[in-house]
Amino acid sequence: MKIRAMIKQGAGLTIAFLMVLTLMACGGTSSDNGPKTVVKDFFQALKDGDVKTASSYLVESDDTLGDEKQEEMLKTLFENLTYEIQSSDVKEDTAVIKTKITTVDLGIVFQDILAEVMTKALEMAGNDEESSQQEIEQLFVDLLNEKTKDPDVEKVTNEVEIKLVKKENQWLIEGDDAFINAITGNLMEAMQGLGGM
Repeated sequence: MKIRAMIKQGAGLTIAFLMVLTLMACGGTSSDNGPKTVVKDFFQALKDGDVKTASSYLVESDDTLGDEKQEEMLKTLFENLTYEIQSSDVKEDTAVIKTKITTVDLGIVFQDILAEVMTKALEMAGNDEESSQQEIEQLFVDLLNEKTKDPDVEKVTNEVEIKLVKKENQWLIEGDDAFINAITGNLMEAMQGLGGM
């Protein structure tokens, strides 16, 4: 029972890292930037590991930033992300930018990590719970960094409609589930598959 809780906590930690990005909007974009420019700038900030800037293009707001470890993890996850804007449909205060996003298939990576973490958790059963939890979290982060930096890591491409709204003369991205799943390489889908665990 404790092993499942530790694995779920490790999975929760990864999701929390990724969701920090989607829940923050620390500022706004220039009123000169159209929706396509906002999408391009958002992706460039992601690729650069600039979480604060990337989050400034999002509607949702939470003034907390992750710690250095979380930001480094996010940078690792997104540095190989590529995107291609397919089309745009701009109305007065809304826009839809159809985009093809290619990134590390975190759904598959996550399954691999869980197998290794579960093995380690079984080995540690009966150890001090707090130190075991810290070791599991560190193992999870280390494996995620290792696997996402592997040049042969499997990638996935998703086509999504990125929705934007204009608020106070600023275009901002509304991060829905399809968008979040695409930028996180199907991680949301993988997490839904763990619901029965």
